[in-house]
Amino acid sequence: MLEIINMPEVKFSIIASLILSIWAFLSTRFLHLIPGRYQILLELIYESFFNLLKGILKKETEKFFPFLFTLFMYILIMNLFDLIPGMWAPTQSLSVNAGLAIVIFIIAHVYGIRKKGFKKYILHLGGNPRTLGEWLMFPYMLLLHLVTELIKPVSLSLRLFANIFADDFLFILTVGAFSFILPVPLMAFMVLTGIVQAFVFTLLSAIYISMVANGEE
Repeated sequence: MLEIINMPEVKFSIIASLILSIWAFLSTRFLHLIPGRYQILLELIYESFFNLLKGILKKETEKFFPFLFTLFMYILIMNLFDLIPGMWAPTQSLSVNAGLAIVIFIIAHVYGIRKKGFKKYILHLGGNPRTLGEWLMFPYMLLLHLVTELIKPVSLSLRLFANIFADDFLFILTVGAFSFILPVPLMAFMVLTGIVQAFVFTLLSAIYISMVANGEE
């Protein structure tokens, strides 16, 4: 058990969870009727993110927004760990990204089944057959759709892994080549990249959930 916890991806994922939990606790305990600068900034980010996801999730926004906003902050914190000496970004681990993608996959399909019912959901995956020919093709269409659905979380996890790994590799090369100069521009670029990658992962997750929930292809 201790060996598993001491693995970098596990250890720093737990640290990211603790940081996120503490931040969420403190942010909600010091809210005021007349907001200060920090509260105004927090509300602006919150409302902007909500409105963006509302255009994707529509009626399901309020159900999934807390989860997706937490997912964004969690990935962002992990991405930024690389900028702190002695720390390591868990998103460089394919297993961490795969775990996040699998959670998205399970949530999306469980919600789809709950919304449509198991029978209607399976029929939807098989193309909603009506004619004899469509029923004969149903097993193949169902298998094809299932394979397609399984590929999506793989693609989602690989995208985040490749981008974060590439940024870290670029940073190491730059620091090694110009160790006498503080690579501030590159660090600023990595912060921006970390934000963008967390945003893209969350946005693609929202699109995927919306597709499953609304029966879109």
